[in-house]
Amino acid sequence: DEVFIMANNQAVVMSAANLDIIENNLGQLAKNIGSVSVNVEQVDNKVNKVTDSVKTIGEAAFLGCESVKNIVIGKGLETFEINTFGRCTSLETITVDSENPNFLSDEFGVLFDKDKTLLVKYPEGNLRTKYTIPNSVTIIEANAFLASANLTEVIIPDGVTIIGTSAFAESASLKTIEIPDSVTTMGEDVFNYCLKLEKAKLPDGISRIEAQTFYLCEGLTEVIIPASVNNIGQNAFGECISLETINYKGTRSQWGELIVEGGNQPINNAII
Repeated sequence: DEVFIMANNQAVVMSAANLDIIENNLGQLAKNIGSVSVNVEQVDNKVNKVTDSVKTIGEAAFLGCESVKNIVIGKGLETFEINTFGRCTSLETITVDSENPNFLSDEFGVLFDKDKTLLVKYPEGNLRTKYTIPNSVTIIEANAFLASANLTEVIIPDGVTIIGTSAFAESASLKTIEIPDSVTTMGEDVFNYCLKLEKAKLPDGISRIEAQTFYLCEGLTEVIIPASVNNIGQNAFGECISLETINYKGTRSQWGELIVEGGNQPINNAII
C-alpha cells in the first residue's frame, strides 16, 4: 500500500504496510503542507483516487483539503465517518467505482449509499445552483450539504424522514427551503449560518425546533411553523435579525403554551 501526500501540487509517495484506515484529522494535521490523503493515487492534477485497498476512512480525513476538485472512491471502501470531506471547498465531484457494493454517485457527483436511500455528501464546490434530491432518498446525512457555496435552492422530496445535524449549515447562497411533511426528525444546526436564507417552511409533525436550527440566518424574513411544534430550542432563531413574519399554523392559545428556550429574541420582534 502507499500513502500519497499532495503538498504544493507536488506528489510524495511513501510506503505504509497494511494501511487500511485513513486516520482522524489528517487534513487538519497537514495544513502547513497542503492537501493530504492516504492510499490515494493521483490520476491527474485535479483528480485523486482512493485506492481499492482502502476499507475505512476516518472522520475529517480530508478536512481542509481546499485544492482537491475531484475524488474517485475505489471498489473496496466499506465505511467512512461523518465530515470526511469537510472544508474541501473546491470539491466538485465524488465518483464511486461501479463495482463498489456499498456506495454510488449520481451524474452530478453526489455521494449516496448503494440503495440511494441515504444522501451522504454533496460536494462543497459543485457549481450547480439548484439540486433536486432523488425520490429514493429517505435520510439526508449530517453535514451532507455543509458549506455548499453555490446552491440557491434544494428540492427535498416527499419521503425524506430524517435530516441530520448541520445538513445544510453554512450554505452561503441558499435562499429558500421547503421541508416536506414526511420529515419527522431534524438535528441541531440544520440551517445554521445560511446567511441568505429568506424563507423556510417546517414540516407538520415535528414537535421541536432543535437548537440553533436557524442561528445566524441574518436574511431570514419568514418562517412557517406547524401547530405540532411545542418546543423551540436554544438559539433556534438566534441572531435572525431580519425575521419579520412567523406563520404559525396553530392557535394563539397554543402559541402561548410553547416552550421557548433562551437566545430566541428575534421571535419577539416578528409578527405572528
